[in-house]
Amino acid sequence: MRLFSEPVTVAQRDTRVPFRTNGLATLDVDGDGQAEILAATSNQAQCIRGEGTVIWQRELPKEALCIDACDLDNDGKGEVVVGGKDHRLYCFDYQGEELWSVLTPADAAYPEREPKTGMVRVVKCAD
Repeated sequence: MRLFSEPVTVAQRDTRVPFRTNGLATLDVDGDGQAEILAATSNQAQCIRGEGTVIWQRELPKEALCIDACDLDNDGKGEVVVGGKDHRLYCFDYQGEELWSVLTPADAAYPEREPKTGMVRVVKCAD
């Protein structure tokens, strides 16, 4: 997936993220009118400006499987939610500070496929 707000050069198009990318999302998390790119890469959650500058990155104990964002508390700033391979959901504010994390239960429909605390994927946040 490539996200560009304006035309880019071939050199910019060829820039690679040095980690495995498991998820991407976009949202204006800091309220400045410009969308940021959110990436779940290896065991990190990253917030990246449109031109490619990393605003913040946070390391998780295990692999970051998915990422999404929305304004959960209606303060005009987005919160970033990351699902980890450690069966936890992590929530970060627009500056990358961890607000909370929670251990998620196993899916009752498939207990034989998952450990007691099963895998979680964030599907979408809603206002």
